[in-house]
Amino acid sequence: MMSAAAVLYLVASFNSFVAERLFDADPVKRWGLHGLTAVLVLGAAFIALSRIGRHARAAKLSLGFLGLSLSSVLFYVLQGRETAEGLGLTGDTLERFRVVMQCAVPLVWTVGALPFFAIERTLAASPHSVHPLRLRAALESGLALAFGLAMLVPFNWLAKEYNVRKDYGFFRVTSVGSSTQAAIESLDAPIRAVLFFPVSNEVLSEVRPYFDDLEGPNFSVEVMDQALAPEQAKQWKVRDNGTIALVKGEGEDEKVELVKLSDKMDTAKKDLRKLDSKVLTALLKLAREKRTAYFTVGHEEMYWKNAPTPLESADTVKKVVEALNFKVKELGMDEGLATAVPDDAAVVFITGPKKPFFPEEVAALKEYRDRGGAIFLMLEPTETPDPALAALLACPTSRSRSCRTRPT
Repeated sequence: MMSAAAVLYLVASFNSFVAERLFDADPVKRWGLHGLTAVLVLGAAFIALSRIGRHARAAKLSLGFLGLSLSSVLFYVLQGRETAEGLGLTGDTLERFRVVMQCAVPLVWTVGALPFFAIERTLAASPHSVHPLRLRAALESGLALAFGLAMLVPFNWLAKEYNVRKDYGFFRVTSVGSSTQAAIESLDAPIRAVLFFPVSNEVLSEVRPYFDDLEGPNFSVEVMDQALAPEQAKQWKVRDNGTIALVKGEGEDEKVELVKLSDKMDTAKKDLRKLDSKVLTALLKLAREKRTAYFTVGHEEMYWKNAPTPLESADTVKKVVEALNFKVKELGMDEGLATAVPDDAAVVFITGPKKPFFPEEVAALKEYRDRGGAIFLMLEPTETPDPALAALLACPTSRSRSCRTRPT
């Protein structure tokens, strides 16, 4: 049986949690709920204070533990980044201070609230008189439960900080690939990886070690709950938890690439195996400006539309090229191939042509190659190439040191 004071304080605590959790971006609703919380807390304190005449010792203990629990609000204010920076804290000291304050909030609330509830329950069961032994037993049981739950906080922190895991599950998160590591080492500006997950989340526990391996001078990692940071999530177009935002630059120069997973393990399983390739694709888009890759057409090349058979489709090649941050365009007679290869061409793909090229087209391709352009020529191993195209495989004398041909 709960007393009125205990019920009011429990509702007030839940009300305050809802205000911070769900209405952080709406000041009117947030402070309106906090105002209601203040009224409920004052009501609980007034009820506890009214018992001092009949149950002086019990009422004083009740008020004392209520005050201790309410002091958790101070720690909540101190854990904010702006408040901590206002105290002159920076760097690692700032982050350690915030972690301590974040841990103190549930600890202080629990150590104060549970004995308060236990005493109020005893007072509700015996409104006329409370035996000292019953009061002591209620106080001890409340403190024992509070301290038992409080121990979970440091244990949880230690388990997270010194995490040693063995994965015998059905799936395994991919490890950091050499290409991904090389992409990070070649960055010209730092990148932030913001993992949008609730703090205690099963998918986050699988994803975080991967990003911890990437952390370094050019790559930082942080966790953010989408529900607790709605304005930031909206700026980066993050709609739900289970999304990873890779952020480069600030202000007008800021660029963001999203890697979408899920915060539910059943849904995220299939994507966790592909995490490294997804991250690499996003990194390449951030690391370099979008370039243009041209695919020649008009010679019955392998194409990504209406291919007679899957083996004659260039769809896979196109997807790989696009994943490397290229814009794919067609290049044929209508696009000016008989005159010159466009100036914005970073590479030209010739994918298994069955009809010969016109001399003007070959001349344009050769001129493009001679001025440093890249040509990717795909032919069947047993097929004799068109003599005109075969000329493209010969390196010009003026570029003998840098020109290379590789069979594919």
